[in-house]
Amino acid sequence: MMTWFLLATSCLLFAPVDCGGWVNDWNQKAQRNCSNGSFLSNIDSEHNNDYEDRRFRMSCRSLPVSGGTASCVWTSILNSWDDDVGHQCPDGGYVGGMTSYHDNHHEDRRYRLYCCNLSGHYTYGCYTTDYVNNYDETFMFSVPNNLVLGGMKSVHRNWNEDRKFKFIICGMKSINQ
Repeated sequence: MMTWFLLATSCLLFAPVDCGGWVNDWNQKAQRNCSNGSFLSNIDSEHNNDYEDRRFRMSCRSLPVSGGTASCVWTSILNSWDDDVGHQCPDGGYVGGMTSYHDNHHEDRRYRLYCCNLSGHYTYGCYTTDYVNNYDETFMFSVPNNLVLGGMKSVHRNWNEDRKFKFIICGMKSINQ
């Protein structure tokens, strides 16, 4: 109940935001791509110990700048099974989407980010959040207003067969500023 209340609050406070449902079921691929002019702004996730997996709810918000054309590309797979993830989109880029797939043998997910660059703009002043969750816990993360998602970090623990997540947050401005 609290999860839905927080999501509804995020949808109201951080408009314009796309507030969809879960993008995957247990042991299924999760993927979300944002449209041109928007970025991945909200990531919610819950863990299930029976499936030893996470499902995700991801939504997008308009970029805090105007103008320019986005050029986006999927990264290669960012982690091996049970290995750390650590990636910041290069060349002043931002995250326009994320995908992951699960393996029952490893009880883990492998991740890719959809990194975008907006012509005439770049990210700056990036910082990494603290962990947004503990193992086996739900999390709800929203990028603060006027900032964008620049990347993601995650660590896996075999004992819990789960991950903890941190996110890289950046400002964005025109190259003419």
